[in-house]
Amino acid sequence: MTEDMITTLIFSKDRACQLDFLIRSLNKHTSEHMQLNVLYTSSNNDFHLGYKKLIEKFPEVNFISQRFFKTDVIKVVSDAFKYVCLMTDDDVMFQDFDISFDELEVLFDEINPMSLSLRLGKNTIVQDPYRNLMATIPRHVAIFEDKFMVWDIKSVNNFEIEIIENQVYNRYYDCNFAMPVSLNGHIYKKSHLFPILKHIQFSCPNSLEIAMAKAPSSVYPNSVLTCLLHSIMVNSPNNKTGTKACAKFPLPAEELNRQFLEGKVLNLDKMKNFDIKGCHQELNLEMV
Repeated sequence: MTEDMITTLIFSKDRACQLDFLIRSLNKHTSEHMQLNVLYTSSNNDFHLGYKKLIEKFPEVNFISQRFFKTDVIKVVSDAFKYVCLMTDDDVMFQDFDISFDELEVLFDEINPMSLSLRLGKNTIVQDPYRNLMATIPRHVAIFEDKFMVWDIKSVNNFEIEIIENQVYNRYYDCNFAMPVSLNGHIYKKSHLFPILKHIQFSCPNSLEIAMAKAPSSVYPNSVLTCLLHSIMVNSPNNKTGTKACAKFPLPAEELNRQFLEGKVLNLDKMKNFDIKGCHQELNLEMV
C-alpha cells in the first residue's frame, strides 16, 4: 500500500455474494485508488465457505476474520496513512471515482470537512423510498473546485416546528444531507477518525455508526459535510431483516450464498440500467 491510497474498510456478515459484487464494482470504478480491507464474520459453515471462495478469488484484498470487533477496526484504521473509507457489503459503486489524491488533499486541507460522502449528490433526492419521503436539500451549498458540494449540516432544515405547553420546539427527522457520519461510503481523515473510534463504545457496525453519530460535536473539526456533484455509491438493502427493506426485490442471503457457491454472481453490467435517486435504493439485481 502506498501513501496516496485510501484505506477502505468493508464490514461483512453472511454476504459473500454481495461482497463479491461490491469488490468487483470497486475494481471497475476506483482505478486502484483504494486499498481494500474486509472485516468479515459468518453464522454457519456455508456462509464461511462463501468467504473462503472470495479469499481465493481476490488475493489482493486483505480479509480479516472478525475476533473482537472494536479491536479489529482500530487496527485497520491505525495502519492507514491519511484517509479511511468505510463501507458495508451491500453497498455498490456504480460510477467512476475520478478524484485524484491531490484533489482529495486540497478538499480536506482547505475545507476540512467531517467527511466526504460518496453516497450523496444532486441526484439523491429521495430520503425513504418505502414511505415516499423526499430528501431535504441544504439551503446553502457551495461548489468547490468544480467537483465537490460543500454545506454546513446546520443549514439543513430537517425539522418541523412543534408547540408543547406554549413552548416552541424543533422536532428533527432523518435526512441524509444532515448525516455526516455513515458506514456507506464516507471518507474520513485518519487524524479525525482514529481518536473518535478509540473513545467510543461499539461492538458491531450498527452500534459503531450510532456511537459515531452520538459523539460530541467537539470531537469533529466542524459541522461541514461534502460530497461529489453526483453520487457514485448506493446501498441496496435487498436482504435486511426486521425493517421495511426487501419489500420490492428481496434476495435471501441463504439463496444468494448457495448460488454463489455454485458459480453464479450478481450481474454488475445491470447497474448501468438503474436511475439512482437515493442513498438507500433497493435494486432489482439478478444472478448470472
